[in-house]
Amino acid sequence: MIQDAFPQAIRELNEGFGEGANVTFVPLGLRDAEVSLTDRAQRQINKEIDRCQVFILALFRRWGQYAPDAAPYSSYTEEEFHYAFKRCRNSCCPRILFFYKKADVHSEADPGPHLKTVMGFRDLVKPYVLPQLFTTGRDFQTQVKRVLIAHAKGSLAAVVPPTTEIPPTKCWVRRPGTTKRNPCRFNATEIATNIVLRRNPEVIEERMRQLTKQEEYSVVEWYLYSLRELGLQLMESYDNADMLDTMATISERRGETDRRNILQTMAAQMRQSLDNSGRM
Repeated sequence: MIQDAFPQAIRELNEGFGEGANVTFVPLGLRDAEVSLTDRAQRQINKEIDRCQVFILALFRRWGQYAPDAAPYSSYTEEEFHYAFKRCRNSCCPRILFFYKKADVHSEADPGPHLKTVMGFRDLVKPYVLPQLFTTGRDFQTQVKRVLIAHAKGSLAAVVPPTTEIPPTKCWVRRPGTTKRNPCRFNATEIATNIVLRRNPEVIEERMRQLTKQEEYSVVEWYLYSLRELGLQLMESYDNADMLDTMATISERRGETDRRNILQTMAAQMRQSLDNSGRM
């Protein structure tokens, strides 16, 4: 939703206010970063932050992709925010805007690991960057356009550089490979995995009967948890395939046909593998 709403807001700004005020708003991000297969991709995105005047962060339920090379931060989204925040401390630029789509009351009362981490981040940065709430994609566009117009006119309050650092957010999202060896969790994960991959229905049924006889009363809880985690992993994998397509598009624009073909093939193979394994 936000991925589509933001570029649309920039186009509307340039076609309306921008033409009249002789101002051009240029959105920066992954699509504009110089992609290198030999360099860390996030480093290229951080270079875009170095040259931006306004840094916009928008969050809802998802915390972001797991980032093992971004320590002490737990996602690339968090790394980008702290990179912009440190630059603001040193030079009063960029101006940082934080948009947050508030989840429903029931979700916030019993959040999953991603939403719980997002809420913790929101509360952590609130004293430094006040979250601006939005409800729909159109509402997000309206608020973004209003703030950027005020920035172009110079009518926003001057940026006061923060004097203290913000510590990394406590992350509740389970990292790959860190599952504790709880026998009950592994039993449930085994069943959930087999169901997702549509393997051995008779064996699954028999395994459930065995667990019931063993009175592993919390297996249902871990079963549901495992299904949710497997679903989130599938979603992140599809996001990675989309990123490969984006990199292929950039390579095509730069005339790098061989690299484009390799990236497109990788994305297609990844989606095919996900379709085969995730079909229920």
